[in-house]
Amino acid sequence: VKQRMLIELAKQYLHKQNFDRVRQIMDEIEPDNYSFFLVGELMAAFPASKHDDLLTIFSQAFQNFQSRSLDDVGPDSNEDFAVLVVRFWRDLPPSLALDAANTVLERAKDRDDSKKTHNVSITLTNGSSMPFESEYEFRLFELLPILKELDPSQADKLLDEHDKARAALD
Repeated sequence: VKQRMLIELAKQYLHKQNFDRVRQIMDEIEPDNYSFFLVGELMAAFPASKHDDLLTIFSQAFQNFQSRSLDDVGPDSNEDFAVLVVRFWRDLPPSLALDAANTVLERAKDRDDSKKTHNVSITLTNGSSMPFESEYEFRLFELLPILKELDPSQADKLLDEHDKARAALD
C-alpha cells in the first residue's frame, strides 16, 4: 500500500511540476514497484533545459529493468520499459538507445526460452489484430524502426532471420 501511495504522491507532484520532489519519491519506491509509466510521464514533462535529468532518469529506469526478474518484464501493461525506449530514444545518446533496445530483445528471447511468455497480439485502430508467436517477435516489430535508424546492418540481419517480423512491418 505504501508503494502505491508513493506512486500516487509522485503523480501529484508531477502535476505541479515539482520534478525534484518526484525524483526523491521515486528513490523511495522499491524496485519491484518501480513505475516505468511514471518515469515516462516525468520524462515527457521535463523541459528541454532538464535534458541531463532526463538521461539520469532513463538510466535509472534501464538499471531497474535489467535487475528485474523475467517474470516482471513482459508487455502486459503500461508498466513496460520498452515503451520508454520507443517513446524517448531520440532524446537519448544513440549508444544508450541501442543498448536499451538490444537489452529488451535479449530479455524477450530469455522469456521465450524459459517459457515465461506467451503469444502476443496487438489490436490496430481499424480493429484488426496482429498476432505474434512469441514475445521476441513482438519486441522485434516494436523496436525495429529504432534499430533501422541506429544500426541498419543489425536491423537487416534480424529481418532476414525473422520473416514474421518482416511481414508485420510490411
